[in-house]
Amino acid sequence: MDEDEKEMLFEAHARLANNRDKKPPPGFYDVADEDRPIELNKFPTTIEELEGERRRRVDKEARLRKQDAARNKIAQMQDAPSAILQANKLNDPETVKKRSKLNLPARLIPDHELEAIAKIGIASDLMEE
Repeated sequence: MDEDEKEMLFEAHARLANNRDKKPPPGFYDVADEDRPIELNKFPTTIEELEGERRRRVDKEARLRKQDAARNKIAQMQDAPSAILQANKLNDPETVKKRSKLNLPARLIPDHELEAIAKIGIASDLMEE
């Protein structure tokens, strides 16, 4: 018998042994802990459960946003003069940078050479047709 046939016979023998409630033969590994129930993660199974989680998250985020806004407001009230100076700096038209002129490098090919290249291209197009 070849290896595949031996493996099929071994699997069939194991299945028959399991059907007759016979214990598996002792092996290399301890299987005593395999009878304990497996702890599964509980995922929301209904739309209501899912919506409840979403609402809790949205409520928490809204609460945190309100806290941040209150903290920012308190910080601005405590440091009002520097906040006003900073706002004035941002709104000052002199501090806004204007774009400089675009400076391109000098051309490497003079006009008469560009015209010659264009003529050559037009002539080659006419010859192809």
